[in-house]
Parts: sequence; structure tokens; C-alpha cells
Amino acid sequence: PNPVQDEVIVSFTLSEAQPVTLRVIDLQGRSLQEHAHAGVEGRNEKSLNLASLPTGMYALEVLLNQQRVIHKLLKQ
Repeated sequence: PNPVQDEVIVSFTLSEAQPVTLRVIDLQGRSLQEHAHAGVEGRNEKSLNLASLPTGMYALEVLLNQQRVIHKLLKQ
């Protein structure tokens, strides 16, 4: 898991411009935050503010096209 405090910066590269959805999910599968991002071709960065979340484990779900990628986050 990636340890974070109040903010996490999500970086990703797209082969073409497309909408991207970033979701922070708790371990019970509940969506706590959802962020829409107009992704551009090439490198993208999106900052997510996690200050309102309590300490614990979360998942960051990245949805683009027909893909879903999940990363674990440890909020300290």
C-alpha cells in the first residue's frame, strides 16, 4: 500500500484523450469520493484531498475506457 497523509497525487499516461474516473473506496466497497477528470493524451496528474477520511486502508479505483485499476492506499 502507498502511505499517504492528507493528499495523494495520482499520475497516469493516456494514449488518447478520454474521461477518467477516480474513486476512493473503503474496505467494505463503499465509494467515499468520486472525481471525474478530463484526461489528455500523454501524462496526467490529479491531486485528491483525503484530509476528511479517518486513518485506515482504502482502495483507489481508476476507471478509464473498459479498464479498472485498483491501488491500495494507507491513510496515516
